[in-house]
Amino acid sequence: MDDGKVFGRRQVLAGAGVAGAAAVLGGLTNSSVARADDEGHVAGAYLITVTPTTPANTPPFPATQTLTADGVAIGTDATSPGATDVGAWERSGDNGFDGKFYRFLFDPKGNNIGYLTIDVHGKVDGDDISGTFVVTLFLAGQPSRPGGFGTFAGKRINP
Repeated sequence: MDDGKVFGRRQVLAGAGVAGAAAVLGGLTNSSVARADDEGHVAGAYLITVTPTTPANTPPFPATQTLTADGVAIGTDATSPGATDVGAWERSGDNGFDGKFYRFLFDPKGNNIGYLTIDVHGKVDGDDISGTFVVTLFLAGQPSRPGGFGTFAGKRINP
């Protein structure tokens, strides 16, 4: 059913900025959350390049990803001015992490048309970060559907 709401490739990939919410924050325990004073600390701010595998022919783009010591995840990317991804992360093995970001979606008139989630799995090696992501779309009145996937890699932002 076409209700006139256009959802383009850039909107789908906007959430892939990993840069990717409150619903998952309560599900983490302190034992699984990494802290900045941990050996090989994961927490930090990163400048990354997102490389989508799908949709096809989508060029890489820059993004930021911040993983706080208490498990909050915040991100944004260069494909969606003003959009912010909010979520949570937890440690996964040595220097690894799993996280989930949420981003609200809007049509060109500013009406909310749903949201997307970005599930990330990554690792930190010194100041380098890398990993994979999967985007899922939740458009109003429609079942969830895949929105894309790919990889990310970058460097820690140091003062």
